Parts: sequence; structure tokens; C-alpha cells
Amino acid sequence: MVAYREGEPCPTCGTAVEKIKTGSTSTHICPNCQPL
Repeated sequence: MVAYREGEPCPTCGTAVEKIKTGSTSTHICPNCQPL
């Protein structure tokens, strides 16, 4: 789980976690492990 870890490394692959807007909320994803 990468919630609230913006900028920190993904525990699976080491890529920096990103915060994206999803409507009125935000979601934290690893762009490598969870491509849009």
C-alpha cells in the first residue's frame, strides 16, 4: 500500500510514489506498478 507516501519509494519497485487528483479526492499510486 502506498497511501500518503508521495515522493517516497514504492516498496515493490523503488519508483517514487505520485499523488493524482481523482475527482474531489486524491490517490497515491506507483506509476510503474499501477499504470493509468
